[in-house]
Amino acid sequence: MLTTNTVLNLPLTKKQNLLECRICGAPAQYVNFGVITCNSCKMFFRRNANMEQKTFKCHFDGDCNIKRDNRYMCASCRLKKCFQYGMTTDKFRPSRPTKSLVKIEPRYQSKKLSILNSLKPVHSLLTTSQ
Repeated sequence: MLTTNTVLNLPLTKKQNLLECRICGAPAQYVNFGVITCNSCKMFFRRNANMEQKTFKCHFDGDCNIKRDNRYMCASCRLKKCFQYGMTTDKFRPSRPTKSLVKIEPRYQSKKLSILNSLKPVHSLLTTSQ
């Protein structure tokens, strides 16, 4: 059952397509890092926001018009536009701690050793005269 938006009187599925990415103009559904963005711009910002702006260099005078069709052409201007529209790194989730790489022996290894030990001849202190 589709519900309607009381303001626009449109089905919710239609409402989702009304949002536009503030960075490139592509269809967007959510607010990411403080700005309405498409998934592509969200992931671009997540990967590159902690890098210094100096890492990227614009080859077109530093004022590229970022659109959906050319958003991959200039990372420098795209990242600059992300910050201009208010995307912030303080909304990043902390990364999960990684598990240390520990060599784990297979479970059957200890069982295998105990079986082998039980098959060895038992050297007891008993003598043949006993």
